[in-house]
Amino acid sequence: MKKTVSWLGIMGLIVAAGLLVISGAALLSAAEGWCCLDGVVFAATPEQCKEKGGMYFATQAEAENYCKQPPATGWCCKDGVVFAATPEQCKEKGGAWFATEAEANRYCEQPPAEGWCCKDGVVFAATPEQCKEKGGAWFATEAEARKYCDQPPATGWCCKDGVVFAATPEQCKRKGGVYFATEAEARKYCDQPPVTGWCCKDGVVFAATPEQCKRKGGAWFATKPAAEKYCREGNKLPDLIVRDIVLNRKCQVVVIVANVGPGAVPDEVWTVHKPTSSSVYLYINGHKWGGGTIWGFDPGKHLQSPGGTAKYVSKLIVGAAAEITALIDHTGEVNETNEGNNKLIKKLECKVGGTK
Repeated sequence: MKKTVSWLGIMGLIVAAGLLVISGAALLSAAEGWCCLDGVVFAATPEQCKEKGGMYFATQAEAENYCKQPPATGWCCKDGVVFAATPEQCKEKGGAWFATEAEANRYCEQPPAEGWCCKDGVVFAATPEQCKEKGGAWFATEAEARKYCDQPPATGWCCKDGVVFAATPEQCKRKGGVYFATEAEARKYCDQPPVTGWCCKDGVVFAATPEQCKRKGGAWFATKPAAEKYCREGNKLPDLIVRDIVLNRKCQVVVIVANVGPGAVPDEVWTVHKPTSSSVYLYINGHKWGGGTIWGFDPGKHLQSPGGTAKYVSKLIVGAAAEITALIDHTGEVNETNEGNNKLIKKLECKVGGTK
C-alpha cells in the first residue's frame, strides 16, 4: 500500500528542526556566562573574564548581585591622617590599614614613638633614626636627654704658637698644639718664652726652636758649640736602650738606660718640658703603669754623651712574680740610629729581704 506524507507533517518536522537550532544557539550563548569588572556586568567566557581581570559567574543574576556589593574598603592611617582605602591603596601610600574607622583613629591618635635627641648641646624631639642621621645621642625621655646635654663637653685647653684656647684633645692635635686638662697648665706652658737654640741639618748650623728644628728634620742643641760639634762629627745619632730592669731593696722597679749610639742626645730632651717628653714607660703584666721623663730622673744629663747611663727608680713595687716591660723614648722624641731596641721585658719577683 502506498504511504502518503501530508504537507502538515512536513511542516511539523521543519518547525521542530528550527526549535532545535534555536535551543542549541541558546545553549551555546549560555555557555559563555557573565563577568563582573569594576561594577559592570557583561557576557563573557571564563577565559575572557579572567584575561580582563574580572570575576566570572554562570548566570547574569549572580554577576549582578556580586557587582552591586560595595568594594572591600577599610581605613588607612598615614602620618596621623585617617582616610578610606583598600588594603592595596593603603599599602601603596605606606600607611597602616584597618577594617574599621575606629581602629584606624585609635592607631593614628597614638603619639609617635619619637623620644629626644641631644646634638651639640641642643635637645629636640626626634625618632631614633632621625637622631642618628643628625649625629646626636637619642634618649627615651626628655629628662635623660637634657641631663646628657647639660654635661660639659670633654674639652680642655690647647697651646699653639703661644695662644691658649679651649679644645678637645682631638681638635688640639689636629691644629698641632699641646693639650692640657686645665687652663692654668696650658697658660703656664704657653707663657714660657720660646726656647731658641741651634739646629744642625745636613751639616748646617742655624738658630731655631726645638719644634722648628724637628720639623726640618734636624738635631737641636741648646748651645751653638754643641750643634757645631755634632755637625762636624757627621750628624752622628744617639741610640737609647733599656739595659736592665731590677728591683731595689724596697722591691721598687729600677730601670737602667744607656746611650749606646755614636752621637749625643739633643739638649731639648732636658730643656723642653711637654707631655710627650722622652721618658721611660712601664707596663706590669701587660697593663700600663706609668713612668718618668729623662729630664726628671737624669737632671745631670749623664745619658747625653755616647756611652752614658742613667737610672730611673720608679714607685712601682713588685711582690709576687710579675712581668715588667720597660720602654725608653716611647713617644719617639729622639732620632736614633736604631729605633727597634727601645724595649726590654723581664720577670721579677720580690724575695725575702728585698733581694733582686
